[in-house]
Amino acid sequence: PEIAETLAVEIKKKYPTLYQIGYGPFLRKNKIFDLNVFGNGEGKILSHILNQTRGSLYLDCSTKDFNRIPFLTLDSVIHPVSLPDFDYIWYSRGCPHHCRFCVLPSFSQGRKIYRSSRLFVDEMKYRRDHYGVKDFYITDSTFNSSTSKLKKICRDIQAADLGVSWRCDCRIDFINPEQLTLLSDAGCNYLKLGVEAMNDNRLKFMN
Repeated sequence: PEIAETLAVEIKKKYPTLYQIGYGPFLRKNKIFDLNVFGNGEGKILSHILNQTRGSLYLDCSTKDFNRIPFLTLDSVIHPVSLPDFDYIWYSRGCPHHCRFCVLPSFSQGRKIYRSSRLFVDEMKYRRDHYGVKDFYITDSTFNSSTSKLKKICRDIQAADLGVSWRCDCRIDFINPEQLTLLSDAGCNYLKLGVEAMNDNRLKFMN
């Protein structure tokens, strides 16, 4: 955020009438940008840009908004992409937890929204068929925070029989044999677990 703010100040010096927006998960409250947008902008941010809204506002994102986001295709990418790197995909956004050491609570407000599992599986299939992707990294911050959602998506991936493998990030305190079986049966072959510190003193310091 410091770099973005410094850049905005320099731009304002040269172009004092230019309308500038600050947006993103690491944005902090400031008076540098004409508009500070916190939260998720899909479906709503455009009207504020056109009206040149000023100040700060928090934009929410509904499941309907979330499902309206189109598949990521090579036509959407400005820079050349090598196919082995074209494997990042997300099923949900936000996090229902409030860990004090994490930036997520500041913009997800303890809320997590999910894409349609059908759309998610369809996009995996699209990337497999069009770009030859056989390995995915599901970038959700806490893929396993809801057992019911985990069951749904894992069973839908398994039923689609995509012939792909994938990896994800999970909360270590939620992992249990049932979840591990669901993940493995659906093709998950790698778990990234949030072990934030290796000693009790550091964990107490982080509360």
